[in-house]
Amino acid sequence: MASDKPSREQQSPEMIAFHSQYSALADTLSGNQSVILPFATHLYTNDIIDKTVHQNVQDSRNPPYERAVTILSAIESVKMKLLPEKTFRAVVLALRKIDLSMTANKLIEALEASGGTVPPDLVPQLSPNESRTSLPGDSQLPVLEDTEPDINDLMNFVAVHIVGDQWKMLANSLDFDEAEIESIAINNQDEVLECCRDLFNTWRSKAYPPYLWSELQTRLCSPTVKLNAVAQEIPKRREKQKEMDKKYEIYQHFDSPTIAVLMQKVGCEVSDKWRGIGSELGLSPSTLSTIGRKRGDDTLKIMEVFSKWQAQLTTPNTWSSVLIALSSPQVKERKLADIICSDLKK
Repeated sequence: MASDKPSREQQSPEMIAFHSQYSALADTLSGNQSVILPFATHLYTNDIIDKTVHQNVQDSRNPPYERAVTILSAIESVKMKLLPEKTFRAVVLALRKIDLSMTANKLIEALEASGGTVPPDLVPQLSPNESRTSLPGDSQLPVLEDTEPDINDLMNFVAVHIVGDQWKMLANSLDFDEAEIESIAINNQDEVLECCRDLFNTWRSKAYPPYLWSELQTRLCSPTVKLNAVAQEIPKRREKQKEMDKKYEIYQHFDSPTIAVLMQKVGCEVSDKWRGIGSELGLSPSTLSTIGRKRGDDTLKIMEVFSKWQAQLTTPNTWSSVLIALSSPQVKERKLADIICSDLKK
């Protein structure tokens, strides 16, 4: 029985180009899930997909890849066959409207390769905010390994560079729904660093999307988050922190600090940073939350941080651990760390 599917010779250049980029489009859209619905809406308003497809895509409970494929399969099976030129144009323009111009350019290149003619108004454009997931083979961003990040590293290399509502955009990109985002905001009184800490801990516990450095890099570079510069700098900052950690390694051989000395040298100077110090010393979010709910000023809270740390030994009970915590980007007390170093050497 003959197949209803036209042979390659019978297909339009637009259909051939679209089909050749189908998988890449699906990966790009699913990797930047916040643009899936806007993309579908642009196509729906231009009569490229029907109302049923548009409604199905609106259901965020479906996996991003499934939502992306729903759109693409509808395009390929109906309008790309009936009205290839109009449909191809609409897809390219929709990609540009959601800030995926380089992905649109790949489609145009595929059209040229298939023997099609590119209209003047579809000449390739560049987009500085294009996500890494939409740039196959792109070498601008250093590739981060597929390993699970440490929460403190996330705080030091990402959270400290987030301002205002950027954390909410990142949360949305990490597949958090509005209720989850609102809960984080309320629980942390909209304090950006604490919202980020809660976000990262929740992401780690959910493990979806995959809790990996490489996944985070993709989400940071999404068109809605637009923190490409932060993603770009992560490897450099990690190396710099390793150098700083090495600088303080020698102090692990000094006598273990007592609570009294810690309060004298650290607690009395930076008690307001008790939460960041506690986090760097390895105390769990629940422990820090418990400390935060207790009555008393910051001096009492940082004293309890040191007490819990020495009782639980979440990191080695050494001056090295304290100095590394102080010099971290989320605590930002490198000057105090250096003063303590000088005192210890006397």
